Amino acid sequence: MTAIVSKPLFDGTRLVVPEGSFLKGTVLQVRAARRMARNGELRPVFHRLTLPDGIQQKVEASLAGVQAGKAQSLKLDAEGGAQATTPKSRYLDTAIAVTLAAASQGDDPINSGEGGAGGFRLVGFALGIAVHSQPLGMAMGAFGASRSIYTHFFAPGRNVVLPKYRAMDITIGTRSPAAAPSAVADPPSADSSQR
Repeated sequence: MTAIVSKPLFDGTRLVVPEGSFLKGTVLQVRAARRMARNGELRPVFHRLTLPDGIQQKVEASLAGVQAGKAQSLKLDAEGGAQATTPKSRYLDTAIAVTLAAASQGDDPINSGEGGAGGFRLVGFALGIAVHSQPLGMAMGAFGASRSIYTHFFAPGRNVVLPKYRAMDITIGTRSPAAAPSAVADPPSADSSQR
């Protein structure tokens, strides 16, 4: 892995790492997403700093924060490892799908629409009401409930993906135990202990 220092690092008024320096590192551990909604993990470390004038030095640096949107929620551990997180809404989504599947067993045309909504959202709802078929509504509801259960609890989890040009906080040197790692939503700001 290669990281480019986007903001200079100062220790008081003294420039420690200039902008445009490169950090080179490796990925120590990769764990792909596995079945039963277990998410992937990635542990990068940086071991060489190259200044813009070409001078190289060994460093001990790890990931302290990464810019991530809600679509890719990341959690960082104390050693700088990143793990994808699963949204808590999966329980609510599955409960709604199962409830709509159960509601589709009634004789009312709305019940057929509820089953369709569980399986195919708005299009399924409209189709269920238009066709007035209880078996079709039940089938669409059962499909939606089983798909939700599989997707949220039995399918492989999510992998950690760090695309190019992703803003990251990198800690150089030893990390103090009081500093808790986090994933950040906005680009990080540099201070005297990170970057």
